Amino acid sequence: MAALTPEDLFQLHPKIRMGAMVDEKGEVYFLKMRPGVKSLAPEEENRAFLQINPLVVFGACERFSQWGGAVTSVTVRYEKVLMYLARLKGRFLMLTVEKDEALETIPEIARSIESLIRKLAD
Repeated sequence: MAALTPEDLFQLHPKIRMGAMVDEKGEVYFLKMRPGVKSLAPEEENRAFLQINPLVVFGACERFSQWGGAVTSVTVRYEKVLMYLARLKGRFLMLTVEKDEALETIPEIARSIESLIRKLAD
């Protein structure tokens, strides 16, 4: 699979605020805010969150997987933003999205990500 970049993610939808990718060992491949968008948290907090929390969130959700099937993504709704986590071949993709219209936007973004991943795999 070719390398996925934050710019690839930002092109998917104008409501994506931040894009990040980390592996299962906590190695951060990228963590970037959309140009012109200010982060709600300091970068070191974003990086620390990214290094451990996707594993914790997915691990908690996977406790139910024997009944519900494999966990492919998780969405967390904060007061100010919506965070979308997806597992991609041993890595975790994390996006934050502007809260307004986020519930309608996430399925569209998820389909776009799946399409982009297929294209990069070719």
